[in-house]
Amino acid sequence: MRRVYILLILFFLTSVLLFIAAFIYLDREKHRTYHYVVKVGGHEVGVIKLEKYITEDKQIYKETREFPFYPVLTTVKSRLALNRRYDLEDYIKELSVNGAAGITNLENRNNKVSFVSLFQSEFASLDNIPVKNYTFLFEEDSPLAYFPILDNYDFGIGGPQIFNVLVLFFTPYLPPMKRVLTLTSLKDEYLKIQGTPNPYDPRQIWRRLKTENLILKMRNYPEAYIWLAKSDKSLVRLEIPKIGLEIMRTFLPIKLEAKPYEPKSEDYVSKEVVFKNKKTQLSGTLTIPGTEGAHPAVLLVWGPGPEDREYQGFFTSMAHHLTKNGFCVLRFDKRGIGQSQGDSGNSTASDEIEDITAAIEFLRGQKEVDGKRIALVGHSLGSIRSA
Repeated sequence: MRRVYILLILFFLTSVLLFIAAFIYLDREKHRTYHYVVKVGGHEVGVIKLEKYITEDKQIYKETREFPFYPVLTTVKSRLALNRRYDLEDYIKELSVNGAAGITNLENRNNKVSFVSLFQSEFASLDNIPVKNYTFLFEEDSPLAYFPILDNYDFGIGGPQIFNVLVLFFTPYLPPMKRVLTLTSLKDEYLKIQGTPNPYDPRQIWRRLKTENLILKMRNYPEAYIWLAKSDKSLVRLEIPKIGLEIMRTFLPIKLEAKPYEPKSEDYVSKEVVFKNKKTQLSGTLTIPGTEGAHPAVLLVWGPGPEDREYQGFFTSMAHHLTKNGFCVLRFDKRGIGQSQGDSGNSTASDEIEDITAAIEFLRGQKEVDGKRIALVGHSLGSIRSA
């Protein structure tokens, strides 16, 4: 009898352990996280975190793209919701650009998609874009867009297979375009993927994955090569050779940090400055030659968009070389951007011209500046503002 009780207890414990293991497994299957590193021209420029959720009636993908080496676009957050048949329900993308923000939204109601996009004070919209069932969202540099398409490629059939897609453009003001893409399986291939660190070995552990290699073709788009895991059809690698883009999966999150471009020289000094246009305080950098006396000055004026004083490093480099050659140089953040106060989304051309005028008056008030010799150097739209 004692033996029977022991067997019952062991059976009970085994059942509990199996239940817990099954619960953990199912929970893991309903929520998966994937990490990627983005390379352009062979250089690491960003990282991507993708999360996939499966509920009773939906599939939800959340993606965060971080680009610390991009001087303008730094963060993109996306959310894609599909029903269990992979039909688009809604999509939202939020952009963070140098302190400004933008948002793009798609909603599908009865196979008619509505589009609206807002960036600062400008917006675009288009209603009732007719779509068929099994129409997928496509964005060439977003793993989030590839997952549903890859899930629906039938490896039992193989060969070229056609998918209807709505193509999203990088420019937020253009509505999505209906296109057709073709996926074709090429071969099986093993890939080495960066794994978790080994505490006993300073080198990284590399995991070997069996993948399926496919080619993606679409009219007026460069060819893309895709590697997906044979185990779960997840995206492992994406290459678009024509634009030098490579997105590679890693099994651990990678942190990239970009240091600002800060040229220095003993020939001049650089100082942070603030000045006002009425009640709006603007911040900038003034570089002053090391020689005595009043110097001719240059005010650098940016083009359109939410630009700061560095203007993607262009103005930083210009100020460096101009100041080494005897010019005082002022560059400043647009209102609402960087350290400057104000609302960038509601600023007008008149506001920018007034800010430029305030910057000129600030220069005239500096003892190191010859107020009669101030030049404006504008790039793109900044040349019109400076006229």
